Amino acid sequence: MLNANERHPEVRLRKGFISIKGNSIPHNAKELYRPVLQWIKAYVKDPPLHTEVSLQLNFYDSGSTKAIYEILKTLAICQNTNHEIEMIFKWFYMKDDDAIKELGEFLESKLKITFNYYE
Repeated sequence: MLNANERHPEVRLRKGFISIKGNSIPHNAKELYRPVLQWIKAYVKDPPLHTEVSLQLNFYDSGSTKAIYEILKTLAICQNTNHEIEMIFKWFYMKDDDAIKELGEFLESKLKITFNYYE
């Protein structure tokens, strides 16, 4: 859906797989992530039985954090209200990058989801 550049992450959305990878420091995160959130909202209306959600951020800003939080919140609500589906959340970070790991831990605790962490 979105190709990566210095400021925008690569975003891939397809049935059973959602991925955000790279830098997320856009000039307007709300505008960048608007179509992604719209797709996610449509997706959760009829999700497949299994979905993998993969997040691999290098750098991010507060606007991106808010947008990613909204995306994950929508997925978490779907998972928590539809017990027939399984969502696997994967959080990738570079070794010794405490800020990225802590962001994952923060989102995980706020949203009541479980991330599988990968260095």
